Amino acid sequence: HFRYEENVYAAYALLKGQMGKWEYSAGLRMEATDLNTLLYNTGETNNRNFANLFPSFKTLYHLTANQTVKLTY
Repeated sequence: HFRYEENVYAAYALLKGQMGKWEYSAGLRMEATDLNTLLYNTGETNNRNFANLFPSFKTLYHLTANQTVKLTY
């Protein structure tokens, strides 16, 4: 018999703006995970806590009213 518990918490921040024909946005997502397992036969536990950061970036340039160029990460 095995027990697995996982909780994931997340937060996201975003900055957006526009200057002339340029638009931009930059974001950062943070995820924190609490992981707990228990193997009932042996009583062995495994508890892990970790966090990760996920950046994002977008810039867009308006060539004309109907055409744009976009770079995204």
